[in-house]
Amino acid sequence: MSKVRILAVLTICNALSPLALQILVPALPSIRSQLGASMAETQLLLSAFSIALAVSMLAYGPLADRMDRKRLLVFGMIAFSLGSLLGYSAATIQILVAARILQAVGAGAASTITRAIAADTFKGPDLNRAMSAMLMVVVIGPMIAPVLGGYIVETSRWPNIMLLLFAMGGVLGLTAALFLKPSRSAARQTPTAESYGEKVAEIVRNRTFSTNMTTLIAVQIGVYAFISASPYLIIDLLKFSATQYGFVFMYLTMGYMSGNFVSGMVVKRIGGERLVQIASLVYLFGAVAFLGFAILGIQNLLTIAGPAFLLTFTNGITQPNCGAGALASVERHKGIAASLSGVGQILAGAVGFQI
Repeated sequence: MSKVRILAVLTICNALSPLALQILVPALPSIRSQLGASMAETQLLLSAFSIALAVSMLAYGPLADRMDRKRLLVFGMIAFSLGSLLGYSAATIQILVAARILQAVGAGAASTITRAIAADTFKGPDLNRAMSAMLMVVVIGPMIAPVLGGYIVETSRWPNIMLLLFAMGGVLGLTAALFLKPSRSAARQTPTAESYGEKVAEIVRNRTFSTNMTTLIAVQIGVYAFISASPYLIIDLLKFSATQYGFVFMYLTMGYMSGNFVSGMVVKRIGGERLVQIASLVYLFGAVAFLGFAILGIQNLLTIAGPAFLLTFTNGITQPNCGAGALASVERHKGIAASLSGVGQILAGAVGFQI
């Protein structure tokens, strides 16, 4: 199978977890009404999914270094489909939450194993470009998921969202089974007596891995802090409507996608490390501009969305290049490294939101 087709399979599988998380958001009011659930209980459909996703990714890391990665990915898609089928037939909110947890366990395989397979398949700048493509689709997923979920709720019944996810998991599992090759490195590494903690410590002590992850996390914390505050800035402070805010959010998403695009175009010429250094200066310029306008009291759409575009643009460059740099620097335990990378990004987003 050509590397282009492998990348296509990995990219679509990697986009599953953010799409599955967001697609149910428009259905929450209908779920509350039909199942007689409280708002707190329906919010568990999102938070429980996120927590289970992070925990499962940590578990898949060591498994990916001991077992065949293709089989793990197929297993994940089967678990995701079973969770979706359970959710389709759920008669209580408790069963639906359990179904979402099972979905997340399956999606965690896609988020972790695809990174490890990408690191096995692509080397050097090709890995950076592959990560750019994978992450660009990850961003597109949450953009279209609420629209798709809302359309299903309006035209039929909310359980049909679960039916769609069941079909997606089945198709992706079958595609991975048919078109991906068995892992050449997984399940063939020499067994060691090292504990999981010792393996993690070895990876974290790797200076290149830690530097790349620190840069990636620092940028993401800033970006997600802005995203969390943006409704208050755009709607409450500037008095724009919720619909207008939606267009501003799309504009900021385009900043991320632009960074991804630029990264894919120039990384072979200047290298991932140099590109991240330049992007960090762009981020610094945007942050200083943001702070300067705030101190001067100049508050309008341009002085808020303009600097924010530079932040999301930088995020579009640092995510694929720092992610690729971190994985490429690890010779052993790439599965654990992939899981640490993914969970680090999830936690960075959570910290940014809370800040």
